[in-house]
Amino acid sequence: MATSNVKYCQECGSKNPSDQKFCGECGFNFDKPQIVKEKGPSAIEKGSSLGIVSLVTAILGFTCLPGIGLIIAMITGYITPNPKENTYAKAGTSIAVFVLATTLLVFCIIGLASAGGFYWYIYLLIILGLVVSIGALVLQIRWLVKKPTT
Repeated sequence: MATSNVKYCQECGSKNPSDQKFCGECGFNFDKPQIVKEKGPSAIEKGSSLGIVSLVTAILGFTCLPGIGLIIAMITGYITPNPKENTYAKAGTSIAVFVLATTLLVFCIIGLASAGGFYWYIYLLIILGLVVSIGALVLQIRWLVKKPTT
């Protein structure tokens, strides 16, 4: 093939005769008008930074920033674009929810064991805390298991 009678495929880069309508390697349509997209940060690139923030603050919240780090991890994890597809966001939100819910669960069980007398409102708060913590764990597990919709 002479170089003047050759065109290169934009998809796979293979050589093709200039009069061919489709690429011989990948089947790319040479007659189809090409749409050039602007290069900019995609949603995945934007989301990966939020996912990383979620994971890092979850780890910090688990170790040296209890409470506030875990709350920041949950918020940044859930506002990440496509959080179910972002591994960092899933890990950050999972750590945060599990640590907060189990901590609340443990405090409620300790409170239930040590509450004495007929303070009905303490029992009510403890039962409410148990329901909230178990509910959070169940919802997080369900969120993790449920397939993302496309």
